[in-house]
Amino acid sequence: MWSAELLRARFAMADLPWQPEPLEERFFKDRDPADAAVLVPLVQRQDDLYVLLTLRTAHLNDHAGQISFPGGRCEPEDGGPIETALRETAEETGLAREFIEVL
Repeated sequence: MWSAELLRARFAMADLPWQPEPLEERFFKDRDPADAAVLVPLVQRQDDLYVLLTLRTAHLNDHAGQISFPGGRCEPEDGGPIETALRETAEETGLAREFIEVL
């Protein structure tokens, strides 16, 4: 069974490089892609981990009504993708940064 301790140990073992996958077809051809970030929140309740997802509002222009991870566009004042993900998570779910451990 997965636990917070197991995940901490796994992510501490190695530097996990990441790079975007090239898209063969752009979904939004009329605009340049925007930098964005999401948080994959794993919530520990007693002995189990749960994934926290959000339901996007139906009136949004992009991705309306979709189930998603909390996140969104990077703002210049964010200072990087982790700060973007934390800011957006707080805005969308009310989960404050001090309760989040970034792995």
